[in-house]
Amino acid sequence: MKPPEPSLTYIYFFVILSIMNKRIFKILLIEAVVPERSRTSIELAHPVGPMYLASCLREDNRERYIEIFDTKLSFDVAGDLKKYMRRIRPDLVGIKAYSRDSDLLTHLCRLIKRIDRKCIIVAGGPYANAKGESLLEDPFIDFSVLHEGEITFVELVNRLEKGEDTDDIKGIIYRKKDEIIKTPEREFIHNLDFIPLPAYDLTDDPRYNKRYYEYIDGDKRYPDAVQVRAKAMTIFTSRGCPYNCIYCHNIFGKKFRARSSGHVWKEMKLLYNDYGVHQFFIWDDIFNLDKRRAHEICDLIIESGYDIKLAFPNGLRGDLMDRDLIFKLKEAGTFFITYAIETASSRLQKLIKKNIDLDKLREIITVTSREAGILTQGFFMFGFPTETEEEMYLTIDYAVKSDLDFTSMFIVNPFEGTELFDMASHYTGLKEYRFDYYNVNYSLAEVSLEELKKIHIDGQIKFHTPERVERAWEKVRFFRRET
Repeated sequence: MKPPEPSLTYIYFFVILSIMNKRIFKILLIEAVVPERSRTSIELAHPVGPMYLASCLREDNRERYIEIFDTKLSFDVAGDLKKYMRRIRPDLVGIKAYSRDSDLLTHLCRLIKRIDRKCIIVAGGPYANAKGESLLEDPFIDFSVLHEGEITFVELVNRLEKGEDTDDIKGIIYRKKDEIIKTPEREFIHNLDFIPLPAYDLTDDPRYNKRYYEYIDGDKRYPDAVQVRAKAMTIFTSRGCPYNCIYCHNIFGKKFRARSSGHVWKEMKLLYNDYGVHQFFIWDDIFNLDKRRAHEICDLIIESGYDIKLAFPNGLRGDLMDRDLIFKLKEAGTFFITYAIETASSRLQKLIKKNIDLDKLREIITVTSREAGILTQGFFMFGFPTETEEEMYLTIDYAVKSDLDFTSMFIVNPFEGTELFDMASHYTGLKEYRFDYYNVNYSLAEVSLEELKKIHIDGQIKFHTPERVERAWEKVRFFRRET
């Protein structure tokens, strides 16, 4: 399938500028995710990061040509990238990548430079933050933007566009001759309402919602449990988390910063009225840290009378929930909530610095799932450093005896740039733990890797009984009948 063409109005605007002999700085923003690994709906979120950058670039200077290439939608990434490069001829390409997609980032950078050696490549996102200066050891990457990019990236583009020096820009890593230089970090954006809303028009592509509604495995198509409306959008209502879980990245900092309830509602209302979006995936780190704001957002939705559904694939800390907020979220259209439990071992809760109240969370799960009737998922992890077989089965027992509808059970796999990654290097005796997102190479626990994988499978079998699966899918069918 060929890449989407920009709107005629957008093209005509830049044709006129060209006729006027105005130099147009052209930018291609890429969300780099390996497509074959992102066929499930939960992975097919819109590229919100590049969308925010595009809107900031536009607000700064309307006379820039910008397009977004989301590799998740591509069945031929290399071929589609070549088409973008030859059609747009960008002066600069910005690429966001996660650690799991680092190989794709490397491949894209090489391909871009092969097509146009003068094209400037700027990397950003979780992987760039995790690697730090070492990312610039790749000769095909010219700059790296750290943490939030809305101010830093725009300033960098401005300087490059004018041919000015970039040495004093905060929050970047760059190469000067043979030296890799990291500038002082930029302060986080305090007022998130200051950031313009994402450039939805650059990703208004029906293919998102086709694949959101069903996920594909070869020739088979399966319904998606967390999609009950035809059009959906991912939104962030806050950034940052004050907790210290050792397995989390710290891209947005430890200070919780939230958009105002009115600003969040402005975005939802715009998407609902102008783009036909009726379902919203809230992807915050911790949406419910400020309960008053959470209630205010719900009240605005309820008072509008709009046919809206909310899903929380993450972002709700379970032991901060209470009955009032759960039922307010339900009234506002929430049908899906995920709680991250991770482990039922009190010892490991302290080790990983999660420190969640397991007894309270068990009660919250019951209220959410049984009383409010919301689809409730739990996240669990097996294989923390020093974890015993007994502790793993304690976690399985917690999950099985809970009122969760679904679980996602993972084997611990430390991300570079986290405290857990450093701990993994220590426990494996390796100078540097070798990260592979899709293939866990080592057991950090007190069991072998083979035993760890067996326990992981055993947990999923014990939890997903036919009765539990049927009960969960009955909830799914109920929400779909409401549509």
